[in-house]
Amino acid sequence: MTDTNIHVQSRWGASADAPTEQQLADIVAELYREEDPEHAGAWMVRRDTLWTLRLDEDRSAYLERDEENAVSHLPGVTPQMALELWPRFAEGGLEAVAGFPWRPGPRL
Repeated sequence: MTDTNIHVQSRWGASADAPTEQQLADIVAELYREEDPEHAGAWMVRRDTLWTLRLDEDRSAYLERDEENAVSHLPGVTPQMALELWPRFAEGGLEAVAGFPWRPGPRL
């Protein structure tokens, strides 16, 4: 990935601009490897639009706008699905992930 508008942060605070596929895979693996309620998520931000696609250890994904509450959520996200969501989001933004069965608002 060469788009410097894309920024990712792992649950433990490591971050990268224009992350490689390997960096994304490492962050996802780390997220699903063990539970830590204080550090339950990792996220990708599109700096050009301020949209965020956050992944949580509860196997949900969340679309957020400019650090607001979740606009929508997607339950049942496997590591493989996470590695499909993030690159699509990085490449094409919201439109690129719109085909997934998102539900409105945060997960209750």
